[in-house]
Amino acid sequence: MSISHCHINDIDIYIGGYDDIGIESFSPQQQADIASIKSEKQRRERELIYSLINHSATKGTGNFAYLNGSTLNHYSNGAPFIDLKSGFGKSVFISLSHSRTGACIAISKVVKEFGIDIEEDSEKLQRVKEKFINEAESEFIGKSQLLLAWTIKEAVYKAAGISGLPLRDGIKIKSITNSKKSTITKSEISVREQSYEGYSIIDGRIITTLCHMINV
Repeated sequence: MSISHCHINDIDIYIGGYDDIGIESFSPQQQADIASIKSEKQRRERELIYSLINHSATKGTGNFAYLNGSTLNHYSNGAPFIDLKSGFGKSVFISLSHSRTGACIAISKVVKEFGIDIEEDSEKLQRVKEKFINEAESEFIGKSQLLLAWTIKEAVYKAAGISGLPLRDGIKIKSITNSKKSTITKSEISVREQSYEGYSIIDGRIITTLCHMINV
């Protein structure tokens, strides 16, 4: 798997697999952060995220060169942010996600309220669908779209930033639109009185979904 990139509404998305880890690209700060993680699984996840960040800085669109070698940190609610070196005078917003075989990041200079999720298909979703699919959604979301719906709700949960927001009734998918002219599936979602848009990239049994708030 090689790192892929797409740009949606001022947000850049990078997706890669664990064979895309580029240890040689890590800065001393990134190496130290990775070494501080006790879990081997979490170390590998961090290595892939740093590989994606460094790729966006050195081989991406050129908009994020200042991210090269930067490290991750987390707010008190668990949301990640990129810990830039002092003196840059720049800001960037990030969301990230892992799956069994890969990971993704979404980064933007201008959009704040967005989230991303990457998941692989699992039979478990059918068993737990009543925990995240409400009655109105079950009218148009069938078994074949459960993974899509799950990634939408997970991405919106991150974008909304509301602790304890219930996936089933707190996040409501209004529509899912498949276009024959695009490889990206679009969705409309609401959280309380706020609207969100979702964009899902379907690659076999893996779905990556970006959701962002619509400012009205």
